[in-house]
Amino acid sequence: MYDKKHNILIITLGTRKQMGSSRLRVYDFLSYIKQHDLCRDFKIKIITKPILLRINFFTTFKHGIALTLFYIKLIWSLRKNWYVIECLQCFFPSWLAGYISRKNCLILDFTDLGGFDVEFVKKNCNIRGILGWLYLKKRTAERKNMLATCNYASLILSNTGNTLPPFLLPYKNKFRTLTDPVDVDAFIPEIDEKPLVIGWTGSQGTAYLVNSIKNVLLDIKNKYSDKIEIRLFGSNDETPFDPEIRGIATIVKWSLENSIDETRKIRIGLAPAFDDVLARYKQPLKILQYMSVGAPVIAAPIGMVPYLISESETGFFAETNKEWMEYICSLIENTSLRERMSNAARKCAVEKFSYEAYTENWYSFLQEAGNLSSSKS
Repeated sequence: MYDKKHNILIITLGTRKQMGSSRLRVYDFLSYIKQHDLCRDFKIKIITKPILLRINFFTTFKHGIALTLFYIKLIWSLRKNWYVIECLQCFFPSWLAGYISRKNCLILDFTDLGGFDVEFVKKNCNIRGILGWLYLKKRTAERKNMLATCNYASLILSNTGNTLPPFLLPYKNKFRTLTDPVDVDAFIPEIDEKPLVIGWTGSQGTAYLVNSIKNVLLDIKNKYSDKIEIRLFGSNDETPFDPEIRGIATIVKWSLENSIDETRKIRIGLAPAFDDVLARYKQPLKILQYMSVGAPVIAAPIGMVPYLISESETGFFAETNKEWMEYICSLIENTSLRERMSNAARKCAVEKFSYEAYTENWYSFLQEAGNLSSSKS
């Protein structure tokens, strides 16, 4: 077990109020360990690297000032010795990464690795002109810093398992799988099933995935009418859902306050995806939340999805419209099947993806990283 006498500095990208992304899982996790008095013998400090959510001249200028202040605060904090510095999606120039690793044990914590594939960003970036050029330059620089930081890390934690993009394969031996945790005490099943909610959670940037199964959703709504409700959570009036989907679905805007209650309403969880680098190197947190509330999951079997879902036990894998239709109909019509899979999904979430399970794995990786760092010095 990790020596709790040592202190931990955690560097994050953005705050929990800005997004519900798994890359900010540390905020929920730390709340859990503090609540259960698991950190009384050591100190944890968080420094937040600012994130640029909207790109225009004013926000970019403001971001530059905030970024400068972040580096000043970080360098000032490095006056002290930290046993572990864990960086969540934060990368540094090689000189700074080297400086950090000389005095401290450096652990990297990665999620959504596909977003650093420059060709993918170039192809899918919807920002044009000088701002688009600047954004691409920013992502290219981040990837360069990412590789520089990898060189100095003792361990690299990732929620994508051993599924790595080619540019990270040289560091494969440093990677350890740490799946995202879910708060199973908060995301609990809801008893009411009238109407039966078929749900999806996501963001404005992933609405196109829902559009990809538009015909399935239209047919399901037409067949079952008022017996079911299609509920899309995490979106807003600007989210580019197909107009026909908007006509049959309840659309709910995401907020930190309503995230748990809205997810609890879901009785059948949907996780469509395309087989691209973004899906291949990402763990969909929505799947764990569906399972925690006892919702069987129907998902595209890409990336980490087959690791999270046991087919025909906690969910189904669907690749064609016919399969999507078949599995959704089966779960709507067969109550005993839905209840059996609901119980199995909940049990799996509690045993494999709870904060308790995450804590045990996290501590063991801290110990391993500390041993590796000590052996080098």
